[in-house]
Amino acid sequence: IRLEETGDFEDVVIEHDTTRILPSVNAIFEVSPEVQVRAAVYRAMSRPAPRALTAGRSIQLEDGTSFTDVADAIRGIQASGSPRLEPLMSWNGDLAVEWYPNADTILAGTVYYKKFSGGFQPVIFNEDFTIDGQTVNIPVTQTRNSDDKSRIYGLEVTAATRFSFLPAPLDGLGTKISYNYADSNFETQDVRLGDIYDPVIETVEPGIIPPANISGYSKHVLSAQVYYDLGPVNLQGIYNYRSQYFQDFVGGNAQLRYVAGNETFDLRASIDLMRGVSLRLEALNITNEPKITYMPVVGSTRQYHYYGSKYFLGLRVKM
Repeated sequence: IRLEETGDFEDVVIEHDTTRILPSVNAIFEVSPEVQVRAAVYRAMSRPAPRALTAGRSIQLEDGTSFTDVADAIRGIQASGSPRLEPLMSWNGDLAVEWYPNADTILAGTVYYKKFSGGFQPVIFNEDFTIDGQTVNIPVTQTRNSDDKSRIYGLEVTAATRFSFLPAPLDGLGTKISYNYADSNFETQDVRLGDIYDPVIETVEPGIIPPANISGYSKHVLSAQVYYDLGPVNLQGIYNYRSQYFQDFVGGNAQLRYVAGNETFDLRASIDLMRGVSLRLEALNITNEPKITYMPVVGSTRQYHYYGSKYFLGLRVKM
């Protein structure tokens, strides 16, 4: 037999719903006119992306390929998403201290802790498919919330000042720097080569590659800015750095993909020509940093992109 697409499909609806209560407590303490302390404890919910909840199924058609039976023909069926995914629930706590030594300076530090319920893990569900009047039962790999407990803790520090004490015209100079460190043990398994849970026999088959963390998570993130803002002129130089991170695919239920650590440097300038009219110039990624992706493990290069530098010139008019 051979598979041929006819366009004759029967809709199948998978329903799932969740209800959660999210309490929170926030407090601000003014220790002195220059020092403030902020504290918060709250329950949070992170919903899966809508595309991760899709119920579509994809059958790979191979022209000219013959099979002995229907089950063999659709053995490679894939799920585009997992409608049964639950939102990620977490208990969160953070404590921040802010110091304002003068009107142009702030030094702030925040420590935070998040405890998650579960990570993401591939799971096999046996599903019935009827093709040309013949019903077959095929295992389909999807994604479920694992029973693991995960946590994130981190530290964020921000310092900013304007050197208004300098003589004119240097009193328009200023700087700002922010750094965030986070440590997480969250696990996202590879859909093909990671741990796979079988709900029938309630066992986990160990994978052959290590899991990834949360999509978009970087252990180190740094942003530094130097600016000059005085009168009609505003100049900015912005440096950004983030360490390696996992980035999932838009289609969902795909293999792991990592993005190598990268840094960029941007320049922005604007000048007010007259009231309501300003000229703006932007230069992005002026060092032409590439974006390197690995799949399904770090070191196995998938793509190497050079986007180049980008320059924008604009005129803004406020009516």
